[in-house]
Amino acid sequence: MVAANELVKTALRGDLIVAHRDDDTIELTDPRTDRCFRFDEVQWEVLSSLNRNEPASQIAIEVLGDASVQSTVETFAARLHALGLFEGDEIEDLASAQARLLRREACERRDVRVTETVRWAAEHLPYFRARIANLVPDVNGYADLRRLPVMTKRDFRDNFPAGLLREDLDLDALVESGEAQIATTSGSTGGRLAFIRDNNRDIVSSRLPGVTSVPGGWGAAKIARFTTPLCSGAVCHLGEVPFQERIINDTLHLNSSERVLALRRPQVENILSDIQQFSANVFQVDPVYAVALIRAAQRFGIALPTFHAVLSFFEYCSVIHREILETTFQAQVTDYLSAADLGGGVAAFACGNGRFHVNEHENVFEFLRHGEPVGYGELGEIAVTSINHRFTRLIRYRLGDLARPIESCGCAFDDWAAFEFEGRVQDCIRNTSGEIVTSRGVDQLFVGLSWLDFYQLVQRSETFYELVALRRPGTPENGDPQTFLDRATALLGNGANITIEYARELPVEPSFKYPLTKSLVPVREEW
Repeated sequence: MVAANELVKTALRGDLIVAHRDDDTIELTDPRTDRCFRFDEVQWEVLSSLNRNEPASQIAIEVLGDASVQSTVETFAARLHALGLFEGDEIEDLASAQARLLRREACERRDVRVTETVRWAAEHLPYFRARIANLVPDVNGYADLRRLPVMTKRDFRDNFPAGLLREDLDLDALVESGEAQIATTSGSTGGRLAFIRDNNRDIVSSRLPGVTSVPGGWGAAKIARFTTPLCSGAVCHLGEVPFQERIINDTLHLNSSERVLALRRPQVENILSDIQQFSANVFQVDPVYAVALIRAAQRFGIALPTFHAVLSFFEYCSVIHREILETTFQAQVTDYLSAADLGGGVAAFACGNGRFHVNEHENVFEFLRHGEPVGYGELGEIAVTSINHRFTRLIRYRLGDLARPIESCGCAFDDWAAFEFEGRVQDCIRNTSGEIVTSRGVDQLFVGLSWLDFYQLVQRSETFYELVALRRPGTPENGDPQTFLDRATALLGNGANITIEYARELPVEPSFKYPLTKSLVPVREEW
């Protein structure tokens, strides 16, 4: 701990970047490690006093109004020194030191939030009161979550709303006031589910990647959302809803289509006109829908807008679509993992290394197989515990998505748990040896290939696989499939029979999504 008389030697490093945010917080960015540290107004005033060489005793009285909290000031100063933020702090590996400290603090916060959430749910939500009340004393942190049962989508469907909403809520009043909204999921991992959305929650945080590129900060973002007719979660936008009524929480919901791969010219003109009228500078998209819009606009010779950021939601973003989006819009494409049944917001996001990180302000993730946690690098199903929803919480909720947890990513978000996102459970196929192959595993076959725009790999039997593909405009009649076939054989096994069918459209799911992979062979439950 830093003693009071040592604090007079402190001075913030001159290369640190200070930014004042719209939510009255202050961000301090370390350009040596690209890490961002956020402070509230009181913390910033204490830090500023330290920077002016004021001793801890004086800061405790003048800033905090209590001489007895001098030790709190000293502890705060010690933390800043451990992060290497003051001149003269010599730390051999600053990035590793910051990562270790922030991860330890994140784990401590996670333990507290998990414990509080489990107790809150058992107290306020009838479903959890009946299910886990007797187990609550056994949960004192993240590691103890495994003592509780998992929750399925059927559990959600059977108990919403009465069992999963706070008993003191007047739901009708919340909806009438605009604070909340009853919406529905798209049904991409099963039947559609009704859920409650807190309209006061931000979809994304100003800290998350893909957001900082917006000039004027996130408060200046004008978001146009283009996705399936069902993914608004509330209303089908097929052209019947007036422009102004499609602006919800500063986001314009663009008209969509049940056949997005066959958009007609009037539809394209309508969508692009709405984007222009709204002056959108951020594009929040289902990547399949966005690329379909790009190709339709190019087909009709219609100019496309540019954006400061492209946020990929709703479906797994193929390496093919990422390349097209980045090239067309000249903007960073950032992947987000969200689930409407979690109540909106961002569950996880991809960093600059392409790895996902849990948004631990909102959720806690486990990675499970047969109900037990998997090790680093092993495939598991994501189970989510939501920790920051005003009206409800979910505990160990099976999301229907697969991932491989990673011990360390090495990026500026390494204090938040990292993983490789593998796609949906229901979209898995198997190789000829019977081993699971995920959507991500298949999509890696297309790295560097540019002869197709859209695809779906369908497993029709234990050894027969069919690639349904839409050619990229301007490519030869038969494309260049040999590299793909060689890679696919290595992935699926020497006994794999792989054919390619060129098509004008792909088969669409009832959710109006286009999964990259699909199996017509029953897959034994693994998770």
